[in-house]
Amino acid sequence: MNITKRNFLALVIVLVSSVSYGWAQSCCSSGKKCGPSTALAMNHVKATGVSAKGLMGHYLKVKDALVKSDAKLAGAEAKKMQQYVSQNEAKNAKLNKAVKALTGATNLNAQRKAFSELSAVVYDIKKGKSGRQTIYRQYCSMAFNNTGGYWLSAEKQVNNPYFGDRMLHCGRVTEELK
Repeated sequence: MNITKRNFLALVIVLVSSVSYGWAQSCCSSGKKCGPSTALAMNHVKATGVSAKGLMGHYLKVKDALVKSDAKLAGAEAKKMQQYVSQNEAKNAKLNKAVKALTGATNLNAQRKAFSELSAVVYDIKKGKSGRQTIYRQYCSMAFNNTGGYWLSAEKQVNNPYFGDRMLHCGRVTEELK
């Protein structure tokens, strides 16, 4: 039997898609709301080691919303983060204050400023703990009228939450937290 590279690749894609869809279907049969994208998201969580429900997971969702310059989504994700923090990190006054400032921000610029403050607190928490995934501390010297701003990312590639698509890749990795 002669299998070309193209046919082999097509077969692999079909198999991976089938397995992911099957996993999602079994998830849905358990009564949970999910679909094929849930399986792909869960595979990403397993591969990266970042829990979608933990502190870093919530932080990264806020960061991604700011990268997209989506104030509404950033606000919604900040509220989810606030709920998580109030249930799991209630004793951390700095974290609670930073998350409260973020949820109280009423526009994209205010959200980005509050996110900068939150980033400093989450960095202090993360640097003292080891995890399954490397987290990258990134910096843009042009943020906030050239005073600069740090943030954390699960990806080494810079996607700037302070400028979004205006200057998406402006910044650099300053530290790797493992």
